[in-house]
Amino acid sequence: MGQLRPGRPYQYISENMVNAAIKNDGEKKMSNINNSPETLKVWHDLETFCVLKHSSHFAMEENRDNIDCLSSTEFSNLIYHRLLHLRKSHVPAKDISVENKLSIYALNYSSTYDLHSKQKKLLFVKDYSTIHDKVRRYIYDPTQVINRLQIQAGEIFPCASCGEKIIIGKMVAAWETNSCPFCGGKIHVD
Repeated sequence: MGQLRPGRPYQYISENMVNAAIKNDGEKKMSNINNSPETLKVWHDLETFCVLKHSSHFAMEENRDNIDCLSSTEFSNLIYHRLLHLRKSHVPAKDISVENKLSIYALNYSSTYDLHSKQKKLLFVKDYSTIHDKVRRYIYDPTQVINRLQIQAGEIFPCASCGEKIIIGKMVAAWETNSCPFCGGKIHVD
């Protein structure tokens, strides 16, 4: 390549500067959701799932419930602020018991930089063979975190008799009569 010449910009960029720029980008993206506790809870749930799997990528089934969860405010915020990225859709599942196709998502690299570089809790997926062999097995269920948030907000209530979720705002008559439309039992025990 030759000797370095004075005045060239690449002479002034160090590895520490690049690392600091990556971390700064991640901090800016996280600052966009810091005032939304529900979105932060979803982010931490995704982050925890990925740390348990040691992967920056995960799969999600393409079904109506998951699509509804992805269109919720919390997931929309993550996608809008580029903290959650769709990498590939309509991927067949590795396990034959999974009926639906999968979509592959990735957490933002700069927002999880410390988990990659310092703590080594996440391995950033770069090649397709890893997605093909491993990531298709890491199926995340977004309905659990969204249901928890809706229960905490008082939007839904699980039936005490059968466990089905009762949407209080839409199932007003069932809620007021304390009669579950799914099982006929009591929704809540007084």
